[in-house]
Parts: sequence; C-alpha cells; structure tokens
Amino acid sequence: MKNSSEPPDHQPVPPPVNDIAPVEKKGAKKFVWTPERQEFCRLYVQTHNAVQSYIESHKVSTTGPDATPYRVISNRAFRLLHSRYIKADILAREAPFWRQFPLSANGIMTEAVTLAFANMGDYFDFSSGDQISLKPANQINRRAQGAIQRMRIRNEYRRVKIGTDENGKAIYEQRRIQTVDLSLYPKTKHLDLLIKAFGIGSKQEILQSILNSLPPELRSQLASHLLSQIEAEEAKELKP
Repeated sequence: MKNSSEPPDHQPVPPPVNDIAPVEKKGAKKFVWTPERQEFCRLYVQTHNAVQSYIESHKVSTTGPDATPYRVISNRAFRLLHSRYIKADILAREAPFWRQFPLSANGIMTEAVTLAFANMGDYFDFSSGDQISLKPANQINRRAQGAIQRMRIRNEYRRVKIGTDENGKAIYEQRRIQTVDLSLYPKTKHLDLLIKAFGIGSKQEILQSILNSLPPELRSQLASHLLSQIEAEEAKELKP
C-alpha cells in the first residue's frame, strides 16, 4: 500500500548528467539507490528533519548499549542530505507543492503589505449612522480575507418588542441578531518586516523577519540559500 504523501509512481531521480551536476571526484564511490535512501527522501520531504529521517529510514538505534552517538548520526544524515542525487530526488518529490504554492520575494512582500495595512473598514460598514454592520461577503475581497486570523459569526433569533396595538397590547417581532467576532493578524509584526525590507536594519535582520513570516516547513529550505546569498554580497562589498 502506497503512502498518501508519495507522488504517484515516484521513482528516484537518476544521477544527473555532467552538464547539470559537477563531475564525481576521482576515486569517489558510485552512488547507489537503496531502500533506506529512498525512505530517507520520503521522510525528509514530510519533516525537513535530516537526523530524524535518517534514524527512521536506516533503523538506527539511539538507546541502549548499541546506541549510535548523536554526533555520528548527524554527520551521516547531513552527508547524505548533501548528495546531489538525494537533493535532486527531494526536489522532484516537492515539485507538486512548489507548483501549487509558488514562492517569490514579490509574493512575500505583497502578503506582508496586505497584513500590515488591513483594517476593520475592509470588513464593516461604518457609514450607516449609528449602526455598524458586516459587509456582504462578496464585498470582502480575497486580499482582505487573507488578513483574517479568526472569524466567528453567531446568529440568534430574539423576540423584540416593537410597539403596542390600539388596546395597549405589546407587539413583538422575531428579529435576527448577528454577532461577529473578528480578529486580524498582528499589524506591527508585518510593518516591522516592511520597514526592514526598505533598508532600515541589517540584512540579517531583514532575512530573519522574512523567514519568521513563512510557514515552518518552508523556513529551513530558504534560510541556507538566502544566508549564503547575503554573505556572498557582503564579501563583495568588503573587497577594495
């Protein structure tokens, strides 16, 4: 039975050709796909935890007299993770996700702007005198919807007195009372991100702000790449 997270008929990515990947070092062992390595890739895509994926895929003992030291497990896991064949297979497994949720710097900044400048006027009508009412759903655009952290609408029907008849008998009417509990994502966090993105603060602070705004499963993938780019730029600036 196939795991639900496994892409249909997924096969390990074959070793890349030399015009894509660097030539193997002289004397290096030829890479061989094993069930353990395939399982490592599958687990890593789910957790992005190299050490735990290695422990589970290679059935490594971590307790008892035969326990393998954590340092040894960590070295083996990250050595495996840095194999270009393993990287290619992981990217192939994650490709459907990236196609569905494309990520770019512009997309991140657009989302930050939406969250930073959303306000209650996007959701409520304040123009009808002393009454505040929720706007019709079709007037709340998708961007405004994305800034909602929590929303709860409760409808109650109450018997309300609206007057009396000619005999002095009270007249009642059934009315719907709607209670809306709405909260938006914190504005200050995303305003801080935008301020830093416009050049106030160090590049590391900007990087950290951007990473903190992402879902946890994406942070580890972007962190190493973005940090290496920043370090490369800073090294160029320091050259005479």
